[in-house]
Amino acid sequence: MIGHLRGTIELINTDSIIIDVQGVGYMLYMPASAIYKLQVGSTAKVFTHLHVREDVMQLYGFLDNLELELFKMLLGVNGVGPKAALSILSQCNCDEIVAGINTEMPDVFIRVSGIGKKTAQRIVLDLKDKTKNLTIPVQRQPSDNTIPVIREISAIEETINALVSLGYNPREIKDLVYTTAKENQNVSTVEELLNKVLKKLGPAGR
Repeated sequence: MIGHLRGTIELINTDSIIIDVQGVGYMLYMPASAIYKLQVGSTAKVFTHLHVREDVMQLYGFLDNLELELFKMLLGVNGVGPKAALSILSQCNCDEIVAGINTEMPDVFIRVSGIGKKTAQRIVLDLKDKTKNLTIPVQRQPSDNTIPVIREISAIEETINALVSLGYNPREIKDLVYTTAKENQNVSTVEELLNKVLKKLGPAGR
């Protein structure tokens, strides 16, 4: 079992990376929020989970052990597969996930694409006794009248989708969107980020 990998980031995709460890390239599927923090050529330590399904074996990577533990907990919920678990970790940070479960607020998960009301309720019900043992500072605890604000990574994904709908090639604009987001970290909405990317593209950007 591979517990973690330390190596050089060789390639970054929308939902995965390739990390070179002493000449061997490992493909890891990761939360988009974690991928957003990485750069090609940098060295990183990634905690891993090997998911085996029928004849498919896939490695999943996380930048800290808490993300890994939450991922494995989410996989234990009926109806939550690796793709859904990654979506949750992409659009909610660890304290939002734990707070949502501990305060029995399924709305935290309903806002994640691909997570329905029944699955969100099941996550809260199945994990409410398990997350209480996690040590984590809850910085933004949802209340009855609040829901998590838009995440930067969610704005990035929606901006890419918006540009694709306008006719742009996703492979060509993905890096530009991520670069623009890094240059403007105070921007958190799709509209703001989209406007900044379109200004860079100009009239001949398509």
